[in-house]
Amino acid sequence: MTESAARLIGEMTGDVEVWRTGLEVPLEPKYRGALESVGAVPFMAELFRRRGDATLSHWLIQLAFFWKDLSFADWKQVLYRISDDATVVYRLVPFFTEFLAIDVVRVIREDPGVHETARIFAAAGFPDGGPKPGSAWVSEICEEQGIDIRRLWRRLADEGAPMKVDRTQIE
Repeated sequence: MTESAARLIGEMTGDVEVWRTGLEVPLEPKYRGALESVGAVPFMAELFRRRGDATLSHWLIQLAFFWKDLSFADWKQVLYRISDDATVVYRLVPFFTEFLAIDVVRVIREDPGVHETARIFAAAGFPDGGPKPGSAWVSEICEEQGIDIRRLWRRLADEGAPMKVDRTQIE
């Protein structure tokens, strides 16, 4: 599946990166079927492996329609697939904490399915647990993408995700 995910990322690159011109190509109607065929976990893991910095952020924003309904179990599978690479863990932690409000550093420390590389890196790179969730920027992006961030966080908490927000903040 990694090869299929890599191939799909390659096919999508031109459409996703059109944003640099100020335009946007609607990805959902064009790629939803292909994304579902590849699978959310393999695709998202490969996306974190292949993209970084602002480019990754833009991909994640444009693909909100695809990742917004992923379960905590799915996100853990993404983490397991990338946890052997500190650079990729570095890309994943801010997204998990800022957008999903998941205390991913805690998951990395406590979950035996996470590679030791991630544990070592998270302890050194994110001793305070990573960025805070729900900045004004993140809230604005989620609203623009039709994501009720509080509902997303409640659902993930209900699925057993350790959260970086107090339950009273998401009720």
